[in-house]
Amino acid sequence: MKIRRYIRFTKLTKDNNLFIGSLSAENMGNSIKLGVKTFQDKKFLQELEGRADFFEIMAIKGKDYSFLREFSKPIVIHAEHQRFGVNYADNAKCEKNLQSLEFALGVAREYNSQKVIVHAGRLENDGCSIAQAVSLIRSINDERVLIENLPQNYFCSTPEDIRRFISLSGCSFCFDINHAIQTALSNNLEPYGFIERFIELNPRHYHLGGQKMNSSCIGHKSFRDSEMDMEKIMKIIPDRAEITLEVTTDVENTKYDVDFVRRFTK
Repeated sequence: MKIRRYIRFTKLTKDNNLFIGSLSAENMGNSIKLGVKTFQDKKFLQELEGRADFFEIMAIKGKDYSFLREFSKPIVIHAEHQRFGVNYADNAKCEKNLQSLEFALGVAREYNSQKVIVHAGRLENDGCSIAQAVSLIRSINDERVLIENLPQNYFCSTPEDIRRFISLSGCSFCFDINHAIQTALSNNLEPYGFIERFIELNPRHYHLGGQKMNSSCIGHKSFRDSEMDMEKIMKIIPDRAEITLEVTTDVENTKYDVDFVRRFTK
């Protein structure tokens, strides 16, 4: 007898009720997809085009992304974050935050991307709050938006934080495994069990890179320099997951990383 498998998914309806549904796995591809990420490096994408299933692009306000028309791969967009002076949690940066997010959504619209990944931000002053970040996402009301979990000392660093944020904002979830490991190690928690708690929230997208498992907690490295148990990690990640490899910007190392992770997906 053939066992029929189903994929569970969740979605917040327009009246803010949480809908839980399922799709037959037989009607979906069952292989994990791997992508690579760049800010604005066309040559990098050309070098990785034969290995990656999709590209993730950092949408930096004012930059020209017309070179993406030369590629046929699906595109995932990442909006600017704190490195670019953006902080969705900061009330004083409302205009800057909105302009940044609208630019990312515009790039997504131009290149038919169905995912725009964002950061909630951090507490930088008394005018910062998670409620402000939620308010920004709700005002956009765009189903392409995914909130990413961040390391400790940022908003949305725990499974409870993420569950609350997606419930209040109506967005989906991008699970950064390295950020979860960093938070777990910083709090003396067993990292793989901590990862499983995030998986229960049904991420729509994943970020993964090499990771040091000592007190330095350094992540998003090449898998050449990683210490985490990849076999255990890949058993935790569901089939059909779409994973951006957030590693180094070195082309040869990234080629190695894609090939290395691909071995665990077969």
